[in-house]
Amino acid sequence: ELAACGPLLEQRRWEEVRKVTSVLLAAMTFKGYTGESVKSRAASLKTEQAKATVLDQRSALLISLAKLDKAAYAVQIGKTPPAEASEVVTTSVDDALAAMDGILAEF
Repeated sequence: ELAACGPLLEQRRWEEVRKVTSVLLAAMTFKGYTGESVKSRAASLKTEQAKATVLDQRSALLISLAKLDKAAYAVQIGKTPPAEASEVVTTSVDDALAAMDGILAEF
């Protein structure tokens, strides 16, 4: 779903960008989530280094998604002009995708 943010950002569809980040943040932090979470998958890894790497990447992903949501919200309410938010938004998406790739590489 995160990859879908690129076209949404280009079209300045801020509400839809925020919906994507909301879904992803909820899936990563929801306390009652019944699927296999990143934390539980990390616990199943054999080395402490691999566990630490996955958990670090998870933290980086959460931070990037939160920055993306915050920047999209600021534009949406008119607090920040779209041109100003562009760098933050692009960097946040790139960072989130890199973190997600790092997590997936361990599994």
